[in-house]
Amino acid sequence: MEASGDFCVATDAKGKRHTISINLGTIHQQLHPKKFFKINRSEIISIDYIDNIESHFKNRLLLKMVGVKDKVMTSTSSTSEFRKWLEK
Repeated sequence: MEASGDFCVATDAKGKRHTISINLGTIHQQLHPKKFFKINRSEIISIDYIDNIESHFKNRLLLKMVGVKDKVMTSTSSTSEFRKWLEK
């Protein structure tokens, strides 16, 4: 799920994009913290749809998500917490 102004765009496992007229912060507060993680300022991912994780420079990770063509990246500040979240 990625932020796009005052709304969000969620991508399902088949790659179909869905517009949600709620901002990312509000959605993040409503999601189950064991299933969803805010990897940077504009993207939330689901643990169930992580296909692959690659190390990247400056303590970042590149994530390949099921149904999403482009990889997404953790922010430098969220990578440590993201690694801990994965271990839970």
